[in-house]
Amino acid sequence: MSMQKLYTALSATGISVAYRSFITPQTPPFIVYLYSSSDDFYADDENYVQVGNWQVELYTETKDVTSEQTVENALREAGFTWAKYEAWLDEEDLLQILYLIQSVEG
Repeated sequence: MSMQKLYTALSATGISVAYRSFITPQTPPFIVYLYSSSDDFYADDENYVQVGNWQVELYTETKDVTSEQTVENALREAGFTWAKYEAWLDEEDLLQILYLIQSVEG
């Protein structure tokens, strides 16, 4: 999976999207995505299969099922699968919907 493919899918939602952070403050809903880590499979002293872990973070002021469905439809249409988590961020006074996506190459 390329970063461009993920960006293209998220941009199709019509919600503001940025890699890691925005330069200027945003009004919710907005999306931030980033490459968080790798879980590569090693064999014969080399990276045999590359496994990348991506985070897609949807931020809203309240529970926004419509925005969640919009993001999930865009991810599904692009062929992504995900695990989903939800957390209230007291300091930001925002709800974070976190989608964890793994990409496997090799």
